[in-house]
This record gives sequence, structure tokens and C-alpha cells, in this order.
Amino acid sequence: MAFTYDDTLATDLAKVRFFIGDKVANGGPRPGDGNFTDEEIIGVLTVGDSWEETVADMLDTLATEWVRYPSFQADNFAISRSHIAKNFQAQAEAWRKQHGLASPENKYGAPGSQPITRADAYSNDKDSVTE
Repeated sequence: MAFTYDDTLATDLAKVRFFIGDKVANGGPRPGDGNFTDEEIIGVLTVGDSWEETVADMLDTLATEWVRYPSFQADNFAISRSHIAKNFQAQAEAWRKQHGLASPENKYGAPGSQPITRADAYSNDKDSVTE
């Protein structure tokens, strides 16, 4: 599993790494300073419509990975990591808004939902929306 970064930003892979802060090997944004592999980012690039969409999807992935690490408090000692997940989620939302991208809910629908298509004799006569 490879990690490459080209600071000229000549490739979509490099652009994604730059904008998610995954530019230094073993100093990445994942828990434990982990990096995404080239293969992981290329895989997400393959299913997305653009590198900009991939940036948002990778920020969502980071939020999901960091949410597993709960805040901890004992006596006068506290460790809070929940804000990291919230920050990545907020970055993903801001990135989508800035680049005019659909939110995951709008693009894929709610979990378990299916698009509705009218296929009856009156499909062309009326809108699908009930009046």
C-alpha cells in the first residue's frame, strides 16, 4: 500500500491529499497519525464525479473514523476527541457548499430509500406529486 504526495498538485490524488491535510507520511489526519493509501483515495476518486467531491467524501470518512474515539474524563484529567470528528464533518459540509456539491443525503437519498417512478397509464398526464 503506497503513499505518494506531489506538492505541485499535478494529479487529482495530490489535490485530494493537499485539501484533507494528508501530505506527510506517518503524519496524516487519521487516528494515530495514519495516512490514506494511494489505493484508497484512487478508489474514492473512481466512484466520485470529481476530485472536489472526493475531498468531501474523505473528510466524511475522517469524521467517521474519529467519532469512535470518545471523550474521557477522570478526576481532574480530561481528553476530548469528539470535537475532531465534528470539525471534519463541518469541513465536509462547508467544502460541499463552497463547491456546489450535493450533500450525501441529497445525492444518495436517505438510508434504505428508493426513488419512486410512476409507471401507470396516467404517468404522462400528471406530475408524480400528489395534489
